[in-house]
Amino acid sequence: MKNINFVYHVGERCNLLAHLVSSNLLSGMNCFSGLYISFNSVIDIIKNDYNDFENNIVKFKISQLKNIEDNSIVFIRCTDYDQEELNKIKNLINCDWNFFYKENYYRNYDYCINLSYTDIENFQINDLYYYKNNYCLMPNSDYLANATLETFYRRKDRLQVCLKNEDSESILLIYMDKLIIDNDINLKISEIVKIYQFEYNLFYIIPIYSNCIENIENEKIIIIGNITFYTIYFNSLEFQKNNNPGDDNSLGGYQKQYDKITDNIKKLYNLDIVKFY
Repeated sequence: MKNINFVYHVGERCNLLAHLVSSNLLSGMNCFSGLYISFNSVIDIIKNDYNDFENNIVKFKISQLKNIEDNSIVFIRCTDYDQEELNKIKNLINCDWNFFYKENYYRNYDYCINLSYTDIENFQINDLYYYKNNYCLMPNSDYLANATLETFYRRKDRLQVCLKNEDSESILLIYMDKLIIDNDINLKISEIVKIYQFEYNLFYIIPIYSNCIENIENEKIIIIGNITFYTIYFNSLEFQKNNNPGDDNSLGGYQKQYDKITDNIKKLYNLDIVKFY
């Protein structure tokens, strides 16, 4: 059993983050906290030493996009893009911006997207849940505001110092993916093993569903090197689309599953967590 002193949630959304906070299982918030971010982008950001995390940002309010004005979409420190590229992005952003089959909860709030770590073709997809490969979205954030930047720098510096200076075997990163059908478990695991090259321990949660009778043997723990995969059943994508649109794998609806996740973290690691506040 590995001794873990530093635990960080690095994505993909806030349901697990809230549960880990309430379970007292985190060292503290970090620069990935509260983002809707792909694992590919997490990897790239850490590899790039967080360069351009606060730059090359587009900001808007979803509710204003239908009656677009010249100042409805704001580009923040976008030095890596020429005007033609920015105009193309601006035109692509003028769409519905739903989330998981429902009007986006953050439609009346500032919404920021990091262009350096988001594939532009994703902007052609009206439902953000179905963004693929690389995406880094910051709902309810304004990266023009000093307070937002100060919070980002504080959280980034804290994580950066820890990852560089502490024993990598004492660090645990936790990521929870989107729902996938249980037939694709091995494919997902192969994808993650291929791209994860860090020495830090990784606990990677794969929520799975079935289109027929659930095979309980598919709910398991798979350890490959310093990566621990945990596959756990949630209700099917179709069920969740019809019953909890706007919030797949919602914390309020799946307390049993989230409790099983944290119970397994406690069983697999000897946790003596150092807190940062």
